[in-house]
Amino acid sequence: MRQPKFGDRDSTALRHPLRDKPLRNPGQSLDERIDSVVNDDIGASILIALFVWFLAGWELFTELRGLPRMPGTFAVMAVVVTLLAAWRIRVLREKLRLLKLGRDGERFVGQFLEGLRRSGAHVFHDVVAEGFNIDHVIVAPQGVFAIETKTWMKRRGAHVLTTQDGHLLRNGQRLSPNPIDQACGSSDWISDRLSASTGRQIKAWPVVLFPGWFVEQDAATKQRAWVLNEKGLEAFLRNAKRRLPDDEVSMIATHLGLLIRASEKNH
Repeated sequence: MRQPKFGDRDSTALRHPLRDKPLRNPGQSLDERIDSVVNDDIGASILIALFVWFLAGWELFTELRGLPRMPGTFAVMAVVVTLLAAWRIRVLREKLRLLKLGRDGERFVGQFLEGLRRSGAHVFHDVVAEGFNIDHVIVAPQGVFAIETKTWMKRRGAHVLTTQDGHLLRNGQRLSPNPIDQACGSSDWISDRLSASTGRQIKAWPVVLFPGWFVEQDAATKQRAWVLNEKGLEAFLRNAKRRLPDDEVSMIATHLGLLIRASEKNH
């Protein structure tokens, strides 16, 4: 039997074969922000500068034709707008650099976390919440983990981050905003939604990952969140106790998938 095609009389019978949109990829939110900067912000700056130069050229053309125009005025406007556009593009290039750095870090961590599926874990990336996104969520026999990835450039010399009483320090200075607070907010959001959805008390554990960094974590901070690099997370999970049976892991992962899709539709 011939398959109906768009444009046929019975094309209204066609529907998309996928009932739900695919789940998001690592760093997808940052990809969307990068596209916005490139296509909207930088593109707009270039178009504005080109438009003013067009006006200046038009004024020069009419001057050569003997019409009473003001090419000098428009040329000055073109120079001013071009300088402003160049300054704005320079700022946006730095913003792009940081966004791409963050995106690459999320992709790197996401690819690393995918390997946990072999041990029975379920991995979700770029979970859209209410006004923010959660980089990764793991549902594993060891528990549920909300992961915040921070990809920071390193300076020459020591590459060590430390924690003290729930705060992150770099070169002995407390960082503000505190990434640990952000991870705890993400884990609370996951905990509340999963508990309401499953009817059980489920606690998601906050994790802050710094790819490529060495992190010295004090005992007090460990009671609040894990702060480590990607290899440290693998070791922590390997040594952690199994808290959830396989059927409960599957049940929580199913509820989380439904919650993620519902959240994406609302945003």
